[in-house]
Amino acid sequence: MHPTIAAGHEPRFNELDPETFEALCCDLFEEEKDIWRCRKYGSRGQADFGIDLFASRENDQEIEIGQCKRYASYSVANLKDACNLILKENWDHWHGKKVKRFIIFVGCDITDPKLIEEIQAQRPRFRLVGIEFDLWDAAVIRKKLAPHPRIVRTYLTPPDFWLYELCGVTQHHVPIQLESAVPGPFATTSSESSEGAQIRNQLIWEEFLELKESARKGNVPATLERLEEFESDSNIWNALTAGEKARILVYRAGLTLDLDADVERARHLHERALSICDSVPDSRLKAVFAMHEGDSETAISILEESSDIDSVNALLSYYVETHDLERAEGVLARFDVANR
Repeated sequence: MHPTIAAGHEPRFNELDPETFEALCCDLFEEEKDIWRCRKYGSRGQADFGIDLFASRENDQEIEIGQCKRYASYSVANLKDACNLILKENWDHWHGKKVKRFIIFVGCDITDPKLIEEIQAQRPRFRLVGIEFDLWDAAVIRKKLAPHPRIVRTYLTPPDFWLYELCGVTQHHVPIQLESAVPGPFATTSSESSEGAQIRNQLIWEEFLELKESARKGNVPATLERLEEFESDSNIWNALTAGEKARILVYRAGLTLDLDADVERARHLHERALSICDSVPDSRLKAVFAMHEGDSETAISILEESSDIDSVNALLSYYVETHDLERAEGVLARFDVANR
């Protein structure tokens, strides 16, 4: 996407290629509160049941779904068709799937009064079946991108222009609000703006994701050391939400078990996580604790009822190690169906 419009105007998301627009929406969807992971859903030749994005909530049970419409203009008829794809044509599929929200992502501005009224008219239809309905047009997407420079940098070009235009930062500089006489890359000032705090939070969370990738490559001790520094540095720890703190503690507990099987230390970290946020995804950790107590039946039951990727991998590993290939294939089949 090139800066062919004046500063302060909405970016033309409809000028992105379809795959890029869908990927941008997927990453932005994953940043929503209570969302654990979002994936693209379906590919050419596969049934997608009326959606493009499939998002799992942190409770491992409920889901949210999305459609991506990279349109230069969007009509009342387009909206009705999109909603009917869910509530009529594919309702047999989505009924009973615990869908809690449906979002339509549109690449253009929505200003037509008739269309705005139709959006409002569609909400009660979804509410009747327990689903929250929303439509994000270019204006909403722009606002949602403001605290997420990583997403802007990834999908919009040239990045310097759009980072400054949407987030107030450049490719090589963090915003001035993040500077302080206090040493450290995430130090804050008493006058830091709300937007600056959001961007600081995003920078910290991006480092956490990079640390997870480093641990996957075998750098577990260094990752644990840095995550401990997260908590000891109040500038970092206080910038995180309760859910983010809990997820980091649960992740540290899992690494602690993987590194030196310190069950007591891992339990302590897990208990602290639950004291901060009782809805943090922790199925794999609970299963590991059950295994250490010799209760493999409970461990398997916990993993079988969970759909997050860590739990699926743990269950798959268990069945492979115990040479139960039939059940391992069943896990793969279920995961494939749930995440097409």
